[in-house]
Amino acid sequence: MKKLLVFTFAATLLFVGWRWLAARPAADTGLQFPQYPATGFQRPLVIAHADDSGLGLYPGNTMEFLQQMAAMNVDVLEMDVHETMDGALVLMHDATVERTTDGEGAISALTLPELHKLNVAYNWTRDGQTYPYREKPQHIVTIDEVFQQFPKYPMIIELKTPDPEAARSLCRKLQAFNKSNQVIVSSFHQAAIDRFREDCPHVATGAGADEVRVFVLASKFGAFRLLSPRYQALHIPIEHDGITLVTPAAVNDAQSHGVRVDVWTVNEEAEMRRLIEMGVAGIMTDRPDVLLRLIAELQEFEDMNES
Repeated sequence: MKKLLVFTFAATLLFVGWRWLAARPAADTGLQFPQYPATGFQRPLVIAHADDSGLGLYPGNTMEFLQQMAAMNVDVLEMDVHETMDGALVLMHDATVERTTDGEGAISALTLPELHKLNVAYNWTRDGQTYPYREKPQHIVTIDEVFQQFPKYPMIIELKTPDPEAARSLCRKLQAFNKSNQVIVSSFHQAAIDRFREDCPHVATGAGADEVRVFVLASKFGAFRLLSPRYQALHIPIEHDGITLVTPAAVNDAQSHGVRVDVWTVNEEAEMRRLIEMGVAGIMTDRPDVLLRLIAELQEFEDMNES
């Protein structure tokens, strides 16, 4: 029994040592996201989350939302993408249109002309009683229109479909519009993000669902440095299924290994403060006005201390 324990311990040490030597940080894709001078606090990027349920200031995944967020000078625009029956990439969270529009059907079963007839903010309301965009219809937005209107704006694009053809199409669009180094592509569908990486290895990606699970396990044992992540970003909530994902140690381990941690979806100022203290790279929020105000206050406080 003693010999078995000694053998197991030695084998474990050898395995850990091998993984330590073999592990590599996330590849540098040349991602051009905003960077701020080092100050007394690490300023996170303000990422405008494309909420369409009324928690945000404007209906997410609409041109109105994108324009208003750009006017507020958020650092990064976030959006969700599906593919239509005729191969267009359009902005929408759900796979079907019933919840947010005045139409019905699956996006994959509708053509772009059919989708253009819908008001994609028809059911948007902040108070549950008024529907301001029924008198101000919002039409579905294609990724081409987004890239044309915001050619230099940093973006996080989430592939909401597992279809590998959508991943291939997005890769081609990024190349055609010269957006490859201004975008992080993310997806919960591991097969979709794997397909995207095959076609666009030079574009930064977020961790897929399988990779997030490995991150959680590795972080639990302080072993993230033993991994060679294929992704440049972790887009994760603070906790999931009762498991805390975002801790100071996990953030430090990931970001020191070349992986930025962007946390979603954070709307409370107290939680924003806590994440800023942890040094997360970005905060996805439905309320960028709150986060921008908080950052300004922290910067003013820092400036006063330095003077």
